[in-house]
Amino acid sequence: MTRVHEGGRLFFLSLILVLISTVLQLNFDDVFNFRPDFVLVALIVSAFFLGFFELIFVVLLSALIINWQPILSYEILILVLWPILVYFLNRFFPGKAWFNSLIMIALGIFILYASVIFRNFLDSSRLIALDVSVCLVFGFLIFNLFEKLKTK
Repeated sequence: MTRVHEGGRLFFLSLILVLISTVLQLNFDDVFNFRPDFVLVALIVSAFFLGFFELIFVVLLSALIINWQPILSYEILILVLWPILVYFLNRFFPGKAWFNSLIMIALGIFILYASVIFRNFLDSSRLIALDVSVCLVFGFLIFNLFEKLKTK
């Protein structure tokens, strides 16, 4: 399979995962009383597999879906900037990409919480730990999905 077809499949998978992540993120709260950052996870994992312009498109589409209001918030800025930064940083980190993606997911969630609830960051440690744990499992699963599609 040529690089173009492989990239197209991964791009399509990324779009589907962002949509699924959005639905999961918005509905998870109804069942479990907290809202994990599944969209951020999907974007971070996508940063390990997509080209730069594909990633930009998916990130901006995600920001548009999540934030339909004209004012940007800290959360949306992190949702946009962190995956792009991860795209550039992942070329410098040695080791396994799956492990690096988990580190970037955990860091992204910590940065998100630190920017949004800075004053209550330590008081919310249980919620943050739960969010990181659920997101790491989700990130590991979708990373493996990308890997399987990439090697086919």
